[in-house]
Amino acid sequence: MIFENLRTAFLFVAFPIFWYVYVEKKEFKKSINLLGIKKIENKHIFSTVYRSVFYAIIITLIVELVILSFKLLGMDDSTKVAEIITKLPSYMLVFPLIVAPIYEEIMFRGFLNKKLGNIISSMLFAFAHISYQSTVQLIGAFIIGLILCEIFKRSDNIVEPMITHAFYNLISLYLVGAI
Repeated sequence: MIFENLRTAFLFVAFPIFWYVYVEKKEFKKSINLLGIKKIENKHIFSTVYRSVFYAIIITLIVELVILSFKLLGMDDSTKVAEIITKLPSYMLVFPLIVAPIYEEIMFRGFLNKKLGNIISSMLFAFAHISYQSTVQLIGAFIIGLILCEIFKRSDNIVEPMITHAFYNLISLYLVGAI
């Protein structure tokens, strides 16, 4: 599918650029720090996970409101997303639960958000989800991107949006019947 190839190309082109700018030109530890990757102290792990679950539930409610709005307007195409996801083999669920939250948060919040700001990085985040061929998905991804930017800004640690993203994806997979 052409849209899936565009997403893959985007991710594979963006990663070398990111690597060159943030790692090759700087010390690795400095690069990690610039991306907002910080260790969470043991005493803060529970509160970070608790907040992340709370944020994921709020994001889910907001996205469900977007879907409901599109349904009321007779423009809901969110079933395309469910069709694609439910056809995936179960081993592929590792991607939205682990790989995507880590990679996408580092790329879109840790790297692009600092370079391009909330709006542009959230638009690029939405574009990275174009393979679903769903307007609702694009708008939802844009809103999710904005919220994850705010979580990153408030926490000053990319780990919290990563955990939030993973929990949101877990809830979404459950809601579409993939798990």
